[in-house]
Amino acid sequence: MSLPSVVIHAYDVELANFVTTTWGQVAVIVTPWIRSMAIILIALYGYGLQSGKIQAPVPEAMRTLLTIGLVTLGATQWEWFLYINDIANHGDDAFLHVFLGSHSAGAGLDAFFDRGMDTCFAIFAKAGTYDFALYGLGIIVFLATLIQSAMAIFIILEAKIMSAMLIAFGSIFIAMFLFQMTRAIFMNWLQSLLGFLFMKILAFGVLAISLRVFKRIVPDETLFSEQALSPEAMQGGVLPLLLMMAVICGLLWKVGGIAARLFNGMAADTGAWGGLSKAGRSLANLARGARSSSTRRHQNRAHQELLDALKYKRTKR
Repeated sequence: MSLPSVVIHAYDVELANFVTTTWGQVAVIVTPWIRSMAIILIALYGYGLQSGKIQAPVPEAMRTLLTIGLVTLGATQWEWFLYINDIANHGDDAFLHVFLGSHSAGAGLDAFFDRGMDTCFAIFAKAGTYDFALYGLGIIVFLATLIQSAMAIFIILEAKIMSAMLIAFGSIFIAMFLFQMTRAIFMNWLQSLLGFLFMKILAFGVLAISLRVFKRIVPDETLFSEQALSPEAMQGGVLPLLLMMAVICGLLWKVGGIAARLFNGMAADTGAWGGLSKAGRSLANLARGARSSSTRRHQNRAHQELLDALKYKRTKR
């Protein structure tokens, strides 16, 4: 196991324990409340149907009662809730196998990390005692591999940790589907889970493309050959590899924002510019409202002054 596998495996074990433990503790607290609300809703809805205060066809009434039952089961029974947990935590496994040929995030990252380290140590092995240029190039490849792997690990762990937090308190969010006023909160919760899932899939796709380009620029047969570090090979191999790594880092930086925009959730922070733009729109709306309010006040004042002047003329006559 390489560095990415060690880090991600440790987080996977602890996050699985966290989700199970926290969900159980939260469910113990909210289960009586959720079941009580479901019973009250069914009783009130049944009374409304029986008394004629609620006019609904039989299929719609059955669908409403079935929705209340399913929401109650999904929010209070771990066996039902496991479906959401499996999709959020393991829905990307099939894409991992397609993209990177592995069945875990750590193993997929290991392939890229090991490739970068092999290239780095191959450069060090070919460098002589005073080949400072090769040593410098090897250090640059080492740092570029480390930075890109760290960015990918950060994105994957961010998605895993935030998904675990949302799933651990999922009973509360699922129960919000019972009421029309809070149903939007449930939809935002679901969109956020899908956004985090898609963020991992995008990150794996970027890494898969990066690894394929890596192998094309520095093939296996030339990685440890004597001709691999000639000036021509350096110009056509390792230096373009560094440019490719810089591009991939930029793409990884954008993954969270793309996932958030696709699912309109909180998959990632959109950064300071997003906050500034929202603040700017709020201030603009406030300014427009204040300006229109001020204009209306001036118009009302002018109209009132005109009426007062007409009344004064009439009384004077």
